[in-house]
Amino acid sequence: MFHQFEMIWAANQHNWIDCSTKQQENVYLAACGETLNIDFALPFTDFVPSTCNTRFSLRGGDVDLLLFLPDCYPSKYSLLTLAKDCHLNKTSPDSCSSTENQSGLKHCKPKWRNVARVE
Repeated sequence: MFHQFEMIWAANQHNWIDCSTKQQENVYLAACGETLNIDFALPFTDFVPSTCNTRFSLRGGDVDLLLFLPDCYPSKYSLLTLAKDCHLNKTSPDSCSSTENQSGLKHCKPKWRNVARVE
């Protein structure tokens, strides 16, 4: 079990990581939260199997999912407009009673977008 975790993954097309310039064009996904529990069992029944099916169970508490898009990303402004103008059908009770800002969301780093909640 992890407490107060932050995981960042590169999420570029075809798993290509750009390291060629200082202005990298990488897209990142991040998961941050209070608790994360990962359960899995490795089946050691065969010696050097060609494939190995493994089930993973992820459980998180108070988790935020974030997306980072570089300025050169072609769909960045379309996605930001969709995220800004979307309307949720369900709202959590704590988002209405929070006093952090008018929308009830925590302030986050610039350029990172919370994809689990509307900003």
